[in-house]
Amino acid sequence: VVSCFSPLRSRHRRRHNTFHEDPDQGVSCWASSFEKLLEDPDGLQTFAEFLKKEFSHENIYFWVACERYRWLEGEDARREAAHQIFEKHLAVGASEPVNVDSQARQV
Repeated sequence: VVSCFSPLRSRHRRRHNTFHEDPDQGVSCWASSFEKLLEDPDGLQTFAEFLKKEFSHENIYFWVACERYRWLEGEDARREAAHQIFEKHLAVGASEPVNVDSQARQV
């Protein structure tokens, strides 16, 4: 699971400097908001591990893929990433499908 988030971890570290000297400081920060949990690389990792136990890890993997997409530069790279996201998470028969309502799926 760690490798899935590695590019986000380093980018996030540069942008937000969320690595804490005191691990409890980071954990207590997660309680303040869900966004704080997702912004903290350790929080994201912990949440992904929880979702894996709940058999719904595809949701966080989808979110991570979309976050990576947001940071891509170049039309070709974005097109390829969009195609991979669609095939892996949204297409009929996707390997890690996410629940999307029928109206959104048709867009």
